[in-house]
Amino acid sequence: MQWRIVGTGSCVPEKVLTNADLEKMVDTSDEWIVTHSGVRERRIAVTETVASMGSQAARQALQEAGIEASALAAVVCSTCTGDMICPPTACQIAAALGASCPAFDVNAACSGFLYALQVGSSFCESGPVLVVAAEKLSRVVDWTDRSSCILFGDGAAAVVLQRGETWSQICLHAQEDARDVLTIPGLNHGGVGEGLSPSYLVMKGPEVFRYATTILPEMVSRAMEGAPVSLEEVRWIVPHQANYRIISSAAKRLGIPVERFALNLERYGNTSSSSIGIMLDELNKKGCLKKGDWVVLVAFGGGLTAASALFQWA
Repeated sequence: MQWRIVGTGSCVPEKVLTNADLEKMVDTSDEWIVTHSGVRERRIAVTETVASMGSQAARQALQEAGIEASALAAVVCSTCTGDMICPPTACQIAAALGASCPAFDVNAACSGFLYALQVGSSFCESGPVLVVAAEKLSRVVDWTDRSSCILFGDGAAAVVLQRGETWSQICLHAQEDARDVLTIPGLNHGGVGEGLSPSYLVMKGPEVFRYATTILPEMVSRAMEGAPVSLEEVRWIVPHQANYRIISSAAKRLGIPVERFALNLERYGNTSSSSIGIMLDELNKKGCLKKGDWVVLVAFGGGLTAASALFQWA
């Protein structure tokens, strides 16, 4: 099913956590963080929940699209940090909006927005579809681990899809994470009388870096296979906002300037599956996307997963 995006929205928490703040929490420095990741600050949810951020982003997207929630054919939410296991975050968002339609979550870690986009597009035959990505990474980050806590932030994004006539393509990928390169163990209840285990995100940085720098350019190339345009004709490449060094390496492998990649990671850090949508909404609100522009979205994440999409802005 071909699709087009007719509305975007995003939401980030009010609280800003700067590198200077982190210097007081762990043994690190602003210079080290910027050099190794490109991140200068990130947003941390205090009163905001995954569902409330997702709902706010969704309202913006629906307003721009000029569509009432009651007209939605489906609500699909990408999250790996939902407020609850049950009910799904998508159901909470649908209830907040007053939507009455199928609503469910998908989890493909940082690649989840594109997985949700693929699933959501399959409902476009029945009507407009709301795709949301909402994450609260701060709840699973070990704030004593200086190698990982510097990277992550919270936020949400949403898009409204409708049936389209222009060419588009979404590519999904997953492979076994045999060495537990990137995991969030979860709250695992033991036997009778045993407590809950920690639920901190665990990431083996060098292994993630090697995977990402290889898979990112590969997924961009896959998105372009059979396309009616070349990579040189693509207006924006919107990557998962994980790490500037990863994106810079991918640009070099693709033989294109890093300036072709739309980046805001210095202000928000890695917001997992929300990051692409937040960046896309920023481009839209700034008027950087014109009708007919070709856009590539590309992501990688735990699983190990990866995904990419090529589409034309409507």
